[in-house]
Amino acid sequence: MATTASAEASSRRTRPPMEHTLQNRVIGLGGAYQASSLVWSIAWEGRYEPASFAASLGSLFALQAESAEAVFGGLAGLRLGLEALIEALTKPAEHRVRETTRYVISLIHLERKLGRVPQNQTAIRSGIEQTQALLAHYEPTHINIVHRLAEIYRTAVSSLGPRILVRGEPAILQDADQAARIRAALLAGLRSTILWRQAGGRRWRLIVERRRGLEVARALLERARRETAGPD
Repeated sequence: MATTASAEASSRRTRPPMEHTLQNRVIGLGGAYQASSLVWSIAWEGRYEPASFAASLGSLFALQAESAEAVFGGLAGLRLGLEALIEALTKPAEHRVRETTRYVISLIHLERKLGRVPQNQTAIRSGIEQTQALLAHYEPTHINIVHRLAEIYRTAVSSLGPRILVRGEPAILQDADQAARIRAALLAGLRSTILWRQAGGRRWRLIVERRRGLEVARALLERARRETAGPD
């Protein structure tokens, strides 16, 4: 799983840039909504969809993925995020939807700030690469991995300010493991906003591509559900 620094650098040089397509932007935005939905469910209910949490945390280690959907291990890993994105586009007034959208907007702002601080970008990548070595022994959702990812978020992202205000049940937010899961999910959401921007994502596109984006999200969700169901 580990690679030499030179091989890694060579891979980064030869990997083609992310295509600027609406589908890739929808996938990136869906990833951000998935992470934000996980934050909401953990903070308020103390639970999460295991498969979605695994796909989101796994996306942090897919630094050399060949496509946007491969970042999440296929569209099946993005089902929750596509559902949440469609809800945001069709039912924006619902309380839960407003909260998850607020997290997504905050992540987009943080991604812009991160882009202007190279040392924090380096710290995040280095921390993720070091954590990746633990995947030989643990699943991405193992609490040891979660705490490592949460620490990366705390030291390299929260310091950018202002911090994302997560609302939820006080007893859940004060639980160390649950707080770590929330921070790890936010780090995964940040990774998705980076993917969205690499695919040409801009805030103005969120408005002008709204209708077509909804159509693409619905088509991708159908594919995700078929992947989840498997062959007949």
